[in-house]
Amino acid sequence: MKYFIVIVMILMSLSIFSQDIVIKRNGDTLKVHISKSTPDQIEFNFLHDTVIHSENKDTLVKIIYVSGQEENCYRAKKLPVVHGAKDYKKVEITTNPDDVKGLTKLGEVVGKSVYGGESSPGYVDLGAKRARNNLKEHAARLGGSIVLLKEKGETLNAEGVKIVGTAYK
Repeated sequence: MKYFIVIVMILMSLSIFSQDIVIKRNGDTLKVHISKSTPDQIEFNFLHDTVIHSENKDTLVKIIYVSGQEENCYRAKKLPVVHGAKDYKKVEITTNPDDVKGLTKLGEVVGKSVYGGESSPGYVDLGAKRARNNLKEHAARLGGSIVLLKEKGETLNAEGVKIVGTAYK
C-alpha cells in the first residue's frame, strides 16, 4: 500500500509540472499549461501563475501538447529573427493584412531613394529597389521581421521614390 501511494504521488507531481510548448511566429517558445483551445485561439497560463492569457493561433507556428500531439497553427513560414539593421535582408515586405494578423506592431517605417523620381524617370527600378532596402533597414532597426505596405505602395515625386509601411514582429 505504501508503494501505491508513493507511485500515485509521483505521477500526480509529474502531471502538475508537465507543460505544453507553444512556438510563436516571431521565434519565441513558451512553456505553458493550455486550458482551452479553439480553432482560432488558445487560453493558457504559465507554471505557478493563475493569470489566464490568450493568444491568436495566427501568431503561432506550432503547439506541442504534453501528450506529444502536435498542432500546426499557421501555414505560412516562420518569421525570421532580426537582430538589427545588419539583418535587413531577412525582413519581408507584404501587402496582405492577413500576413501580420496577430503580430506585434512596432511602428511606421519609411524607405526613400533619390533615384527614380520625376527628375530621373529612367531610374525608377533602381530607386524602388533602394527605397525597399531602406524600408527594410528601418524595420530591422526596430526588430521587425515583416512590413505591411500602405495602400499606395511606392510614391514617385520630384525627390525620388518613397515607400511607407508598418513594421511587425
